[in-house]
Amino acid sequence: NKTNTNKIEFTYGDLDAEFNYVTVNKVDLSTEEMIVVTVNPDADVVVSNDAINFKTIMQAMQFLNMAKASDDAKKLVVLSGGKTYNEKVETTLPDLRLVSDCAMEGKTGENAIIEYGLLAGDTEPGENGIFVTDGSATVSIRESAEGFIAQNITFVNSYNTYAEYEVAKGLTKDTQGVAALVQADKAMFGWCSFSGYQDTLYAQKGRHYFEGCVI
Repeated sequence: NKTNTNKIEFTYGDLDAEFNYVTVNKVDLSTEEMIVVTVNPDADVVVSNDAINFKTIMQAMQFLNMAKASDDAKKLVVLSGGKTYNEKVETTLPDLRLVSDCAMEGKTGENAIIEYGLLAGDTEPGENGIFVTDGSATVSIRESAEGFIAQNITFVNSYNTYAEYEVAKGLTKDTQGVAALVQADKAMFGWCSFSGYQDTLYAQKGRHYFEGCVI
């Protein structure tokens, strides 16, 4: 299926901004029982019968939502091991499995890294409010994402050293910086790492299972 990368440029006062967005042909995945999406920023965006690839994790999440992936479908999002994805990620999709490609059968390699830097006291863009603790999370697994699985993923809030914590105290009094927020029941994490300095792993609600993880 055809994909296009587009660019929007605009000026507002003294601010110049540029945004890139991707358009793909409409796809209906509502009858699929298993959906595999890769996220490789070095590869082209592809949506076809043979492969689906996006450049960012949130592009993949938005695609699965817009393509009407069934709640009952198994959704596998495969990241590239050793790569760092600098983005804030949120999922509401049930039965989603987020893995590094080194977790696939017969492969070895490094964890994929998801990294972002927000504090609880940071102001939300375009808003009058602040993020608070759960809003600071690099990855948010929301309550509807029951059955979430992560394997060989490193979750990082970049305010993750004493030096960065000292910087944070100069920016806001609310210095919580969550690497992963988990609100979903039956969430599982295998061979994952969580890196932060304050409230690194916020297992807020639900039942969660961790194996071979480092916090």
